[in-house]
Amino acid sequence: MQKLGADDPGEIVSSFRRGEDVSSIAARYHISRERVYQILRYTRIHGCPPVLQRSGRRPRPPPWDTVFLVLVYRRISQLGPCALSRHIVTGTGRVIPHTMVYRILRERGLMTAQKRKPSRPKWVRFERKHAMTLWQGDWKQ
Repeated sequence: MQKLGADDPGEIVSSFRRGEDVSSIAARYHISRERVYQILRYTRIHGCPPVLQRSGRRPRPPPWDTVFLVLVYRRISQLGPCALSRHIVTGTGRVIPHTMVYRILRERGLMTAQKRKPSRPKWVRFERKHAMTLWQGDWKQ
């Protein structure tokens, strides 16, 4: 099954009202016929197509005391997120994940995202012009 976009429920309802078959609508959007019927039922009850919510956990801002602690330690020692997180743990005993430290610093403009280190090129083996040249040697008599 495929996720529907924000405009898809309205298009599903309008194509059903135009007389299109439920099976063809389901095939076009790669969803089940039951899901099409759910959308049509919701529209009939509420009068408008459903508004799809974003899936996943809602982002929460970090607590203000955590933000204050990170900014104070950042001002004291100019360290990156991982080192700053360890520094805070040794200083206060409070564990703050380095990802949260990174997010706080990035939101305040104290850190910019940098490009990752380029990958090392694949090892190219030394190739000879003629394969047997390794075994040939000069013989003196």
